[in-house]
Amino acid sequence: MALELKKTSTMLDNLSKVVLILGLMSDRQFRDRKDVNEVLSLKFHMIHYILKDLLKQKEKYKNKSNFVDLWIKSMLVGRDLDGFPVFQEDFLRQGIKEFPYKESTLFQALVITKFNALMTHFSDFTVISKFWHFFFRLPTSPKVKVTAIQA
Repeated sequence: MALELKKTSTMLDNLSKVVLILGLMSDRQFRDRKDVNEVLSLKFHMIHYILKDLLKQKEKYKNKSNFVDLWIKSMLVGRDLDGFPVFQEDFLRQGIKEFPYKESTLFQALVITKFNALMTHFSDFTVISKFWHFFFRLPTSPKVKVTAIQA
């Protein structure tokens, strides 16, 4: 996702607006009482969380144009002993913890799956990616078309 963001300068220039829009989209998907889409709400939330962290890095490194590369590198650096990406795992856990709708069935299933994965030593990245692949095979998520960001 970060590499795609780096390729599109328009999105990178308007990152704060994109973060705001994704937060609103996540809320809208869950708060629509006629057709609650928990899967899409959680996915929008996680993308919002990732891009919000990239926005923090952009503000931190104002003069550097390669802040996306620095962010990617920080995600991939592993611990010295076995190369396991500890920071990436903590980052994903924190993103899940910040999901505002804890009463969601999907959220509770994800937490239970993560707990079981801890017992079998799977990484959070593996659990979350398998979780997404399972739920996004279902034809429940509408197509979202983003045309342009207006200033």
